[in-house]
Amino acid sequence: VYYICTLVNNQHRVELGAGWQQSPFNRALEFIAEKAKSNHSRQHDVVMLLDDEATPLKRKWCVFEAWRCTELKLKLRLFCKDGELVRGTTFPMAQTLWKQIQAINLDE
Repeated sequence: VYYICTLVNNQHRVELGAGWQQSPFNRALEFIAEKAKSNHSRQHDVVMLLDDEATPLKRKWCVFEAWRCTELKLKLRLFCKDGELVRGTTFPMAQTLWKQIQAINLDE
């Protein structure tokens, strides 16, 4: 099962429900977490695709999704056009993205 936020939610007018708990973002992550608990033989990860400036990590709902992954014990995997970003990744885009990620100010 794949949940692709861009395809599921109207990106110009997202219906959040009565609160963040009812938001489509949270409901999708909770669904994945429940599936992970009940089916240990399959991998249940969350994937975030980053552009050259790590733009998703500058959006409140994307940061919320990353936080919820931590709370729900879901693995959040970061990808860019060159591949997956993991510790020790050496392709040039990875270095640029790591700098962008480190410069993000969560207080803004």
